[in-house]
Amino acid sequence: MLTRHEGRDPHTYEQFLRNDKAEEEIFHIQSAGQSADFTISNNGTLGDLHREIGLLISEKRLPVK
Repeated sequence: MLTRHEGRDPHTYEQFLRNDKAEEEIFHIQSAGQSADFTISNNGTLGDLHREIGLLISEKRLPVK
């Protein structure tokens, strides 16, 4: 997050915690993750995310449209 420099990114840790709590209340991310069949880490670059997606598709032999 620190390297993204997006306008919506918090500037303090306290603001980060408030944003995180608000997003959890709206999207229920924790419970959604617990019921997911697969999860992908999205803590790197966009290229890292694309590689993770490709690996998941290959390893699980998921159909691609």
